[in-house]
Amino acid sequence: MSDPQLVMLQDEDGRIKVQPTWCSNGFQSKGNAAIYVLRHGETEANAEKKFRGWLNLDLDKNGLQQAKDARKYLQDKNIKQVFCSDLGRTVKTAQLAFPKIKATKDRALRPWDVGYFSGKSKDEYQEALNWFIDHPEKSIPDGESLKEFSDRQKKAFEKYLKIAKEDGPILLVAHSSNCIQFDKLSEGKDELGRPEDSEYVLPGGVMVILDQGSLGLKSEPVHRASNNAAMYGS
Repeated sequence: MSDPQLVMLQDEDGRIKVQPTWCSNGFQSKGNAAIYVLRHGETEANAEKKFRGWLNLDLDKNGLQQAKDARKYLQDKNIKQVFCSDLGRTVKTAQLAFPKIKATKDRALRPWDVGYFSGKSKDEYQEALNWFIDHPEKSIPDGESLKEFSDRQKKAFEKYLKIAKEDGPILLVAHSSNCIQFDKLSEGKDELGRPEDSEYVLPGGVMVILDQGSLGLKSEPVHRASNNAAMYGS
């Protein structure tokens, strides 16, 4: 699809609604699909509505199936390299979702470290965590500030975008907070999302970051796990 054709599809805000069928090998061959980002599958902590952060959790039964469902979507996307957070839930998701390539682990793809809040109930502690979201320079006890997390994600995004442009498309297997920040960065917005308070991709879902040439980058969710309920967090 050429740039003039893309321009014709733009809405008033200059955005283009990406259809899942666009992410075929033919579309990728024109250099558009640069990065796929797969959010790991569900864990028991998701189902129990607890903050995860850097806790090393296993996928539950639903999470295992979500990773397998993602494999069906990703298998024909001509992915060249796979990278994942070094936490167990993302490593297992990567193994199940794209077994053809062994994932390279990268701590930079860990989610926002919510420290003190890890393992605690969202219903009880969301308001307290929101204070740190609204004050992004303040570090969470035993964790990191939202600004620190954002800076970490900006470096990771630039690193992986370079790899994708040289030898893509690539797959990143990460967390909800990563997806939120990558969406902001792909839109050229140097601003903070609201991880742990909102989400862009559900467990087992996939977003794609597209390189539109002169139109720049954009991101769109392109796959949602069939047995998914909204579960905020990392």
